[in-house]
Amino acid sequence: MPRWNPASRALACAFLFVCVGCSSSPRKGAVGESCRRSADCQSNLICVDNDCELADFPVAAAGGVCELIECEVTDDCCDEPPPFCAGLEEDCMAGDTFACEQFEASCVCREACIERTCRFTCMDDDDCFAGAPTCVSGTCVQCVTDADCEVEGAMDRVCLEGRCFVGCASDADCGVFQECRPDGECVTVGCANDRECIEFRQNERAQCASDGTCFVPCDTDRDCNGVGSRFPEICEGRECVARGCETDTECRLRLDIGIGDDFQAVCSMPE
Repeated sequence: MPRWNPASRALACAFLFVCVGCSSSPRKGAVGESCRRSADCQSNLICVDNDCELADFPVAAAGGVCELIECEVTDDCCDEPPPFCAGLEEDCMAGDTFACEQFEASCVCREACIERTCRFTCMDDDDCFAGAPTCVSGTCVQCVTDADCEVEGAMDRVCLEGRCFVGCASDADCGVFQECRPDGECVTVGCANDRECIEFRQNERAQCASDGTCFVPCDTDRDCNGVGSRFPEICEGRECVARGCETDTECRLRLDIGIGDDFQAVCSMPE
C-alpha cells in the first residue's frame, strides 16, 4: 500500500478545504430575520431597519376611496322627539302660542342630510346667527354679495359661495402651491422644485413634475410609505399611487371607526 508523503497530504487537505468552502453559500434571510443589506435577504425581500421585510405588498390598487359619512337620508340626522312633544303639539294645534314656540324649539328637527353630512337648516333669517345672518336655500350664509362683506377700515373682501374672503396682498396670504395675482386673487401654480414636494408628500424621493404636480417615483411598494401611514400607497408603473379600497370594512379598519361612532366609514366608487 503506497504511503503519502507529508507534502502530498497537506496539498490534498488544502484542496478539500477550498472545495468545501466553495460549495457552501450563506443562507438568505426570510421575513423577520436579521440583515445588514438587502442582498442578505431572500428574493422580493429588502433589508429594513436590519430586518428582512417584503419589498412589495400583496395587493393591487383599487378604484374606491375611503370616506367618512354622517348620514344617508335626513332621518339619520334626527333623533326621536321627547315624549312631551305630543302634548305640546296638541296644545299648539288648540291655539296655545307658547306651546307652539316650545314645540318648535324642542321637538322640530332642523337638520338635513346634505352631501352625507348633517347640517342645520333655516327657514328664514330669524333662524340664523350673527356670523351668518342670511338664510339662503335653507343655509345660513355670511354674505350674498360683495357689499355684505364691507367692513370700515378693513381690506377689500369678496363674497364667494356665501363666505367673505380677504383679497391677497402677497403669496403668504394664499394656500400651498398658490400665488397672489395683482388683482388680489390667489391662483394655483403648482410646485416649484423637488424640495417643496419632499415636504408636501413627506417622502425624500418626491419630485416636482413639469406640470407642477408632486409625484413619488418608485421601484417597490416600500419606496412609497412612511411607517404607520394611514393612507398607504403602492408602486404601479414606477410611480406611487393611492391603494384605494374595495370594501367598507377595509375603510373602517383604516380610519379606526368603531361601533357607536357618529361617523361611518364607507368605500365609495368615484362616478
